[in-house]
Amino acid sequence: MIRIIVSDVALGDHANAVKTAIVHGYGWDSILNELTIDISDQIEIKTGGLAADLAYASSISAIAVVRSTVGYSSYENTALFYYPAIQTFMPLGSNTFAELITVSSSIISCGAGDAENKNNTGYGDGLEFWDDDLDTATDADASSFSNGVVAGKVLKIKDTLDCLWWEARYRARKTADRLEDNRPALTEWHKLNGYGKINVDNAIAFSDTIIADPFIVVPDPDPDPEPDPEPEPIEGGIIKMNSIETKVKLNELITVSEVQNYLDNSTTSLTSFLSSCINYVGKTFENYCQRSLRNYSITAYADGDYTDTLLVKNYPINSISGLAYKIYSDSTFTDYNLTDDVFIYDTYIKLNDRKFPTGNQNVRIYYNAGFETIPDDIKKIAIEAVVETFKESNLGHSRLGIDSSNINSGAGGGSENYFSLTNRHRDVLDSYRKIII
Repeated sequence: MIRIIVSDVALGDHANAVKTAIVHGYGWDSILNELTIDISDQIEIKTGGLAADLAYASSISAIAVVRSTVGYSSYENTALFYYPAIQTFMPLGSNTFAELITVSSSIISCGAGDAENKNNTGYGDGLEFWDDDLDTATDADASSFSNGVVAGKVLKIKDTLDCLWWEARYRARKTADRLEDNRPALTEWHKLNGYGKINVDNAIAFSDTIIADPFIVVPDPDPDPEPDPEPEPIEGGIIKMNSIETKVKLNELITVSEVQNYLDNSTTSLTSFLSSCINYVGKTFENYCQRSLRNYSITAYADGDYTDTLLVKNYPINSISGLAYKIYSDSTFTDYNLTDDVFIYDTYIKLNDRKFPTGNQNVRIYYNAGFETIPDDIKKIAIEAVVETFKESNLGHSRLGIDSSNINSGAGGGSENYFSLTNRHRDVLDSYRKIII
C-alpha cells in the first residue's frame, strides 16, 4: 500500500535519493548501524507539481507528501488544504546558510547538516528541524535529503504510537537533540537550528500533555446555516472565492419517498413538510462540512494571481461548462478552451502551460459539483435526522418538550425542533468535511 508520495520535478537520481532518505529516517538503527525496517514499497514518486501530487495522494488515501524543492512559503495554503489527513514535508528553501523570510505553517520544514552537528543550510522563523543529509562531506549540505530523513522519523513516531501527525510532530519538537554549538543556552527553538535534530526514541517516550493542533481551525459548534464564502488556497497564493456564488441545486441528499418508506407512512399531506425537513438537514450537513454534498450547478468568480491552479469551493467537480478570464476590469471575458487548456480533477482545475492573469474577480467558472449519487453513509444519517425531526414535530405527535421553530412547510403546516448534529452525525460527516483556512 502506498502511504508516502515523493513529489519531485522529474523521475531520476534526486527523487530516488529522497526516497532513500525517507527509508533511512524511518528504519535506520543507529546502534546496530543497519537498516532494520524497509518501507520503500510504501513510497511512490510523482512529478505533477505539489498541488497535483497532493490531490493524487488524497485520491489513494496516502498520508504524507515529501517535496524536496524550493517554494516552502508559496505552498503553505495548498498544503493546509489537505491537512491534517496529509502531512507535507519541505526544506526551508536554501542549501546555503542564509536567513529566509518564512513563518511556521502546517508544512514540516527542515535544514541540513551532518558532521558539523548543526544546520548548515537556510534558516529563519519557519525552520522546524534539521537533520543529516546522508552525505558526511563538510563542504556542502543538501536539505533535499535531510527532508526525507525528517519525514521518515516523524512517520516512525506516528506509526509506533498510532497517533495523529500533530502529536508525532509535537513530541519531536519537545524531545529533539539540541547540541549545536551556535544554539543560545536553554532555548527550545531558535531560528538557526529550529527545534533541533529529531530523537525518535525520546519522542516516543515523551509523556507530557500534547497541546491542541494550532493548524486546525475548529468550527463554530452551532454555525450559521448560511456561512460567508471562504477563501480558497492555490499553489503559489490564494484565489479568493469571495464573490457570492450562484448555485442551482439539482438533487437532495434523500427523497421524500425514502423517508416515508422508513416511517412506513405514505400520507401525501406530509410531503411538503418532509421536503422542508430534508432541505434543512441538507443545509445543516453542508454547513458543517463547509462544502457541497448535494449536486449543484455553480457560477463562481475568483481573483487571478498568475498561478495555474484553482481549487474550487465545492467538490467533487463533475464537469466544467465554462472557464474564462479577463485582463482588465472593463474588458469582456475570454473563454479558455476546455479541451486543450484545462485539466480537471476532483477538487481543482489546472491550466495547461498557462497562468490565470492577475486581477480582481477576473476568473469565472461554470461548473457542476457535489455528489450525483449520495454516499450511503450520508443517506443513512440524513434519513435518521429527518425522521427524528418529524417525530419531534406536531405532525409526528411525539414532542419531547423542547422549544420549537417553524419550517415553512406549505399545506399541512408543522412545527419542528431544529435538530442538532450528534456525535454520530459528525463521525460520518468528518470524512467529508473540508478544513477552513
